[in-house]
Amino acid sequence: APSMHRAGVWTYSAYGNDAWRLSDRTTLNLGLRMDRFRLFLPEQTHPAGRFSPTATTFAAIDNVIDWNTLAPRIGATYDLTGNGTTVLKFNYGQYWVNPGVATAFNVSENSNQWWRRHTWSDLNGSGVWEEGEQSCPCDSRGGAALESLDPELELPFARDVGGWLEHELFADLGVRSGIVWR
Repeated sequence: APSMHRAGVWTYSAYGNDAWRLSDRTTLNLGLRMDRFRLFLPEQTHPAGRFSPTATTFAAIDNVIDWNTLAPRIGATYDLTGNGTTVLKFNYGQYWVNPGVATAFNVSENSNQWWRRHTWSDLNGSGVWEEGEQSCPCDSRGGAALESLDPELELPFARDVGGWLEHELFADLGVRSGIVWR
């Protein structure tokens, strides 16, 4: 201690859709969502402390990894009665998971935990560690990246399929029942 590290993710998104009325009773909606997730590490300094006697500065990494994703959406509605009071709906969509900053934290040299493990020799027999009773460090954490990212790493995604039946009981009040499979 002290310890502070930072990471970030830029998210860019765009969505386009269009609807086609195929008949008096059937409408088709098509959409496509594009997301770009770019993980980065800003320049940062780990201050001097008990386990790191001098301050250490780490250069920024503008692009740890990035993903460019496309996700389709499709929907259809069918008017069962022809007067708009009972409608059958269907939707399909794919949704990519936002990676968040945790993935970038894992490859940062500025670890959130810094420590050193030494062999201890109780020179005065007190049973209590005192400065000067440690030998060379046999293990440490901080100042080096703990992990690396496979450039072929892929984001997880979910697919959603749903169907609903909607019925208007009277003006501005209806009931809806459906099912969603994810």
